[in-house]
Amino acid sequence: MTGPGFAQQNAPNRARRPWTADEEAALIEAYSGPLTIAVIARTMGRSVAAVKLRAKLLRADGRIVNRNPVVAEEIKAQAIAMCARRVPLQQVAEKLGVNHQSIINWRRAAGAKIREHKKLSPETEQRIRALRLERRRAPEIAESCGIGIWAVYRALNRLGFTGRMGRDQQGRAA
Repeated sequence: MTGPGFAQQNAPNRARRPWTADEEAALIEAYSGPLTIAVIARTMGRSVAAVKLRAKLLRADGRIVNRNPVVAEEIKAQAIAMCARRVPLQQVAEKLGVNHQSIINWRRAAGAKIREHKKLSPETEQRIRALRLERRRAPEIAESCGIGIWAVYRALNRLGFTGRMGRDQQGRAA
């Protein structure tokens, strides 16, 4: 049986127990690889905070040099290929055991176009604001403006509306 959380469920609970020399050696080896701290913590049966603290102490002793390792080119190529096949970014990161932001950076360096949110015109934002002040809900606004609902949510957030109908960020009635 494998999957997220499997190692954590089957690893002995090491909370508040002293680190052994074997565990420190395993941490030093894992820390120099491409794995995220969360993955290292899960496999060692420790919390992320415990792993970070132990790594900080080992770095102070000079036993850990650098957290930004040179990742094997095969892993980068594999991540870029999986993203090209439209595999969700979080799934790629979990499968390869790397941070999702690293994958984004690798794709940018390889010349891949990263999807950015399209900026709405000022007229569209004014229309969204007016419709919201008329107490219209986001799906109605999206349909009325001919844009996606998430674009409406982002615009409302930018305009200072929170989840409560007709109120600004300070909670005052608009």
